[in-house]
Amino acid sequence: MTAQKKPQTSSKCFVRQLNFISLFGGFITLLPFGLLFHKIFRYLFSVKPTVRPLDYGLKVIASRLNEAQLDKNYMKNKIFLEIAPGENFSGPIAAVILGASKGIGIDAFDYTKFDYNLLIAEDLFAKIPLSNAKQINILRDLNVFSKDTPSSLFSYYAPYLSSDISKNSVDIIMSLSTMEHVLKPEQLYKNCFDWLKPGGIMIHKIDFSSHGMTRDWFGHHFLPEIIFKMMNGKKPSRINKWTEEAHIETCKSLGFQLQRKISHSGAEPPPEPYSELPLAATHIWTKKKA
Repeated sequence: MTAQKKPQTSSKCFVRQLNFISLFGGFITLLPFGLLFHKIFRYLFSVKPTVRPLDYGLKVIASRLNEAQLDKNYMKNKIFLEIAPGENFSGPIAAVILGASKGIGIDAFDYTKFDYNLLIAEDLFAKIPLSNAKQINILRDLNVFSKDTPSSLFSYYAPYLSSDISKNSVDIIMSLSTMEHVLKPEQLYKNCFDWLKPGGIMIHKIDFSSHGMTRDWFGHHFLPEIIFKMMNGKKPSRINKWTEEAHIETCKSLGFQLQRKISHSGAEPPPEPYSELPLAATHIWTKKKA
């Protein structure tokens, strides 16, 4: 991978940047029973997980397709893969209700809950016109499907292996605020290239923030590596230091073709030395047809 450009900052100001609560939270995960202590720590500081609405996955898919200048009909008869579906499986379920022939979710660890699958489907049936026969087929399939039991319409792999998904088998790969949490992005991008069919599309929206490690959005880039690793600890939500340039150059080196890049900024531009960096970005890639 080509060396990535990072914000030019003075290391002497890293202490001023530090979020010491985040530093302590990462450090305790390195201790025996650290993850248990971390959960207690998060609870005491009222860091509560958000509860996603049942149609969250549908909104994510609609947003990513819109950014790719595609409509929902593009999903018909496609095999859809979502990286890190989140707390529920609404993305792959929404994809199938939109017409996908298969909805797949993968994650680095078992996080997604399946308690609301039927409720998600019923909620989406009220929003997306679908024949009774198709609704019944999807509900029957969801009754069979579980984390350990793939069905004809759905699969979930966590932790996933590259061999879980056949090469050249997936039409659409999507993720939202996920690639910044991947510890080895280059390997996952390589897997995506292998899984994607020639002519397939890959859409990632990536958040480049420090996720509370530092006071500045991009402050983690100039943390000394030992401090950065300590703050990451063994938390499930660890982040990497990849810049947008690193993501783009890596994907190009693997053979992806960049179709569109969308930069997301705030109400005001970031302060120097970050002014030219996007707060987040959506990258739309294709795999060249043979």
